[in-house]
Amino acid sequence: LELEVVHVQNLLDTLLLKRDDLKTYVEAHQTLMSPMRRLPEETLSEIFICCLPEDRYAVRSIAKAPLLLTTISREWRRIALATPALW
Repeated sequence: LELEVVHVQNLLDTLLLKRDDLKTYVEAHQTLMSPMRRLPEETLSEIFICCLPEDRYAVRSIAKAPLLLTTISREWRRIALATPALW
């Protein structure tokens, strides 16, 4: 009986590892399917411009647009840096 319990525990451990791997896989692919990833660059640029502070000469902060936008992802960074109206 002890051997069977050990065997079942090992099987459970293996299945839990597989579950964790599958969860990671699903999460990665859900990110790829995000609606934000399907927006055209021009649309994202316009959204980024709308995020700018009202005071055009306000002190720049990493916690606010446009600097914050460059920290979200490589793609957003590229788009933000390529949008002259943000700077």
